[in-house]
Amino acid sequence: MTQRSTTETGLTIVIAPDEVDSRRDQAVLDVDLRGFFDLSPELLCVAGFDLYFKYLNPAWERVLGWTIDELMAAPLLDFVHPEDRRRAAEDMAKVTKESGTAEYVNRYRHADGSYRWLSWTATTAVDSDLFYAAARDITEDRRREQNLRASEERFRTLIQSAPGGILISDDSGRIIFANELVEDMFGYGPDELIDEPIEILVPEALRSSHGAMRAGFHRKPEQRQMGAYRDLNGVRSDGREFPVAVGLAPLPGEGGLFVAATITDMTEQRRFEQKLIRANAELEARIADLQRIGQEADLVSEMAELLQASQTDEEAHRVIERYAASLFTFGAGAVSLINESRNTVVNVVSWDSMSSGEDTFEPVDCWALRLSKVHAVGTETTHVVCPHIEPLDPPWSLCVPLLAQGEALGVLTVLFDADDFDSSEAFSPVHRLATSFADHIALSLSNLRLRNRLQIESIRDPVTGLFNRRHLVASLEREIARATRHESGLGIIMFDIDHFKHFNDTYGHGAGDAALATIGQTILSLVRAEDIPSRYGGEEFVIVLPGATLQQAADRAEQMRSELGSVPLVFAGRDLGQVSLSGGIAAFPDHGLTPESLIHAADRALYRAKDEGRDRLEIVAPD
Repeated sequence: MTQRSTTETGLTIVIAPDEVDSRRDQAVLDVDLRGFFDLSPELLCVAGFDLYFKYLNPAWERVLGWTIDELMAAPLLDFVHPEDRRRAAEDMAKVTKESGTAEYVNRYRHADGSYRWLSWTATTAVDSDLFYAAARDITEDRRREQNLRASEERFRTLIQSAPGGILISDDSGRIIFANELVEDMFGYGPDELIDEPIEILVPEALRSSHGAMRAGFHRKPEQRQMGAYRDLNGVRSDGREFPVAVGLAPLPGEGGLFVAATITDMTEQRRFEQKLIRANAELEARIADLQRIGQEADLVSEMAELLQASQTDEEAHRVIERYAASLFTFGAGAVSLINESRNTVVNVVSWDSMSSGEDTFEPVDCWALRLSKVHAVGTETTHVVCPHIEPLDPPWSLCVPLLAQGEALGVLTVLFDADDFDSSEAFSPVHRLATSFADHIALSLSNLRLRNRLQIESIRDPVTGLFNRRHLVASLEREIARATRHESGLGIIMFDIDHFKHFNDTYGHGAGDAALATIGQTILSLVRAEDIPSRYGGEEFVIVLPGATLQQAADRAEQMRSELGSVPLVFAGRDLGQVSLSGGIAAFPDHGLTPESLIHAADRALYRAKDEGRDRLEIVAPD
């Protein structure tokens, strides 16, 4: 049980019972220490060599939460953190055994179970088995130190893991810190840059001026963002220069103005920028190509539409010439078509005041027609010029066959100067355009020919080549309307071959068709361009004579009958002699006002001619 004792000065001291008998200890306790113990924020104590507290000031209760009795009831090592006890025992042993002064730090248990860090200074009492100690609560200091160390570690980790190089220099330009990225970037080992001048990283040609720039920054320190000096170069330890981007930030400190620099190796970025520039240029060129291709496609589409609407070859040729000159502005050329006998190629269209060689040539004189594929000269692989353009000796030429439905209709020839193209790659767009152009021409011309052939077949008799009966009636309606408007005449002649059934029975139907064809071709040779010769049916023929009077029609009919009756007929090499024809003549408006009435009138006259003995002509008799 502890006991409290009061000194002469009124200071109350808590002491252990077994200590009150010592006069020497009592003398120590008689000292008036009230102000010292009560006012000191430090923890003051007297302890024996047995490591029990003998004396404690009130600060202990305030700092550790234990009562004085609780602290003095147990060995003081019981309050020390288990991890610190061995070291604390060693430190106290130095004090008690070596009679010296010691300073040490350990953790003391608080009444709530937590631990407080205490910084001790202890010394032995003279001629005593006691030692005095003063402890200071440094828990918050240690926490701040730990936080500072953690912060520094986080800062170092952050800097080391930063995506860019980070370097710090002092006010004299000496490097005091460089992260690993800076060391790797410039080719230095760990800490090799420390205490080196910053100019070691600057190209030699700029080192003398760099000091002045650094001094200028110190006079006016301000943060400068990355990329402010994108054209800077750094120099590696082996002397090689490379592009860098630098950002600067002032760091004021007790030792002066420090400068933090963020450094990025721009080598890959510059390489990427160059690639990007090239890619942009290629993209712009591609866009221009696409725009040109679009414009070309629009022109080709317009041309194809006009070609589809063309009624004659001449119209189609004019359309091709117009659009070829607009599309092939960089070269001359021609469109050449194979004739019906397929033994001659004829230039039907040319542009740019330049002939494609010979105006006519044989199909074998063009490699494109021989091979049925594009033949290009001036590329890296082909140097054989087509014979039909050899006289021109073009540095670049392109022959594209006009193919439709598996048949070659002709060839598109395009010639270029040497300055127009510098490579096969530049020649490729022209190749594509020429191929598209030729395909549209071939298809349109093929359709035009097919359309004309179908039209001819729809209005022509296949045996004689004359107009058929349907076309006769339609044309006669038109001519009657025209004659009515112009108050002009219109003659009509109807022929019939005499005894044609007997002719067929004698020589056969093949000979009969041959005779009809010969008669038909002879009639075509005897009529005017405006006349309408037709096969009315069987061996009957009708010829419409626009503008002719009845007498003029009679005269023409007699001439035709005489010529037709003298035409020799041959079939399969056999002479079949001649045939005679009977004819009837009528005229508008005297003998009818409609196609049916006029044809009927001529037919009546024809049958009267047959009744009168054949091989003769009759005019419609008055009703």
